[in-house]
This record gives sequence, structure tokens and C-alpha cells, in this order.
Amino acid sequence: PAFPVTPTPPVASDRAETIPGNNAWYIHHSARHAAGLDAAARAEGIAAARHDVAFLVGQLALSPGHRLLEIGCGWGRHSLVLHERGFRRLTSVDIAPAMLAIARERAHAAGAAIDLRRCDFRDLGGEPPFDAILSPYDRSCLGYPTEAEDRQSLAFLARLLRPGGQLFFGIGDWPVALPRPGRDWREWDGTVELLETIPDAAAMAFTDRTTVLPPYGLPEIRRLLREAGFALAGAWHALDARRPYGGEHEGLFALATREG
Repeated sequence: PAFPVTPTPPVASDRAETIPGNNAWYIHHSARHAAGLDAAARAEGIAAARHDVAFLVGQLALSPGHRLLEIGCGWGRHSLVLHERGFRRLTSVDIAPAMLAIARERAHAAGAAIDLRRCDFRDLGGEPPFDAILSPYDRSCLGYPTEAEDRQSLAFLARLLRPGGQLFFGIGDWPVALPRPGRDWREWDGTVELLETIPDAAAMAFTDRTTVLPPYGLPEIRRLLREAGFALAGAWHALDARRPYGGEHEGLFALATREG
């Protein structure tokens, strides 16, 4: 690695310690990212989103009448493209105010009435079930520090879907949204260690922490999905139907269908 890291013992953490810290990191990081989203970066993002949405619509057989939930919508690039393609029953959520401000600004400029909400997806409830949940570039669905938290996440997502509804999520995008491998990630005895810097904006201080993440492969993902009431329907290396998972080693996108 370009930046060797001195091994440090993993720090055990429960949900109360881990999730608020991760959320604070993301809010801090996304504010800086939002500030750098110039016209060229936005145009590039929209072009990439059109490719992604074409893949999702084709693989999930989505139609404009479907009710969709987008988790981790960021600055709304996928939301806008879905709206372009006629999807009007779309709810897009994110916890970062800076990102959502851009999403709302762009939606208003495009005359697009998109349901953009600042909330954690686990705050949703009491609504009609969704036909599909999309989260291609946000690690909220699966990838918490403990398997128990991953079980809770998938069980909650299953309750948000109608029987037969589809869940699409990505878990291989961490280097895009989090620090680069070799600098803040390390493989260790078959597991992955996440080296985090957690900011406290109020105190203007940072905390360093190491968290051991479970080594998820397709068999483990299939098992966890099955236990939560899902069936694995497909897996790809990238958002490209010609690149099924298995032939390459970085990135995994999975499609699951709620059973029952």
C-alpha cells in the first residue's frame, strides 16, 4: 500500500457508538463533496446516472407505475434521471443536508416534483409498501460492523417492501465514498478492517477508530437475505449486464426479491 498503517487492535462498538459516528462522518464528508460539485462534475454525474438507471430499469423490469424508494440519494442525480423516465412515485432519502439542498435546487430547476426527504431509511414507516428499493451507492443496507445489525437492516427493508418487491443494493463501493484501500482499509486474516476518522464538528475534534467488518461473499449474502425473507435474484461485478459477479474481485451489486 502507498500509505502503510500501523496495526491497531479493533475497537468493539455497539450500534449507539457506531452508527452516529458513521453518520457524522458522512455528513462532514458530503458537505465538502457538495462544495466541489461544479457544472462539469454534475454533468458527468448525470451521464453516469443515466447509465445506472438504464441498467436498473432493465434488470428489475421497472415501470413508471412502480413505487420506488431510493436510499442515499445524495445530490439527486438518480432521482432526476428516474423522473426524466416517467417515474413519479419515487421517495428519495439522505441524511446529508448539503447534498439534499443541491438535489432540491436541481429538482426545482427541472420542474420535477420529487419526494426528497432528509432522514435515515430506518425512520420510514406507516406508508404503503414499495415495489422496489434502490441503493446502488450507499452502504446503509448491508455492511454494518456486526451481523446482528445487518440482520436488523434487512428485516426492516423487507417490511418496507410488498411481497415480491425487489431490493437492489451495492456493497463494493466503499472506496468511492470512504477512504481508499491501503490507507484506511486493511484485509486481516480473512476479514476487513475499517480505519475511521470520526469528526465532531461541535468540538472541532476527530476520533480514530478501527472496526472489523465481516468478510461478506455471495454465500453469506444469500444466507442473510434468505433469513430476512429475500431470495437472491442476481449479482453483478458492475452495473453492466455483461459483467456477472464472479469473474472480477472488486465490487458486488446484488438484486433480491422479497418472498411471500
